[in-house]
Amino acid sequence: MRHLFLAALVAGALPAFATEPGHYISSGGGMFSYTENRYGAVLEVTERQLDEMLTDSSIQPQLKVGDTLYLGRACDALSLDYGQGSWMATEVGFIVTVGEERILFPGQSIPLRTYADCRGVVTQ
Repeated sequence: MRHLFLAALVAGALPAFATEPGHYISSGGGMFSYTENRYGAVLEVTERQLDEMLTDSSIQPQLKVGDTLYLGRACDALSLDYGQGSWMATEVGFIVTVGEERILFPGQSIPLRTYADCRGVVTQ
């Protein structure tokens, strides 16, 4: 019983970053729409929330409305602006790395079928 209380307390203390199903917010303040296709997922910036950024923007790419991230089922990623890369799921969210850029999605997960195969450990 105590464990259920602690789990509820922790879950209530964690912020909910996604505002509704199919939408995600990056730590850099970008609101993304989410769609799936037969190749994987498409995350597209639909709006910027600069006043609500969760981390220092100097370590995040300056994504703009319309920028798109393609996440493949083989844990690969692509951005037309930043190049090729990869994505991984972690215990604390998921990370997309394209070119030299890392886009963080803390406290969120995506429903791709290969999600379990793209598990990783965050390293600095």
